[in-house]
Amino acid sequence: MDIFDVGRMLYAKKWELEIRIQSSSLEEFLDLATAWS
Repeated sequence: MDIFDVGRMLYAKKWELEIRIQSSSLEEFLDLATAWS
């Protein structure tokens, strides 16, 4: 049970980090797109 909780917590942290990376790179992409237009 403890191992399951730790694994779930690590998975949630990883998921949160990936979402943050994707959203920040998406914002950079939109900034580039507006700079080009």
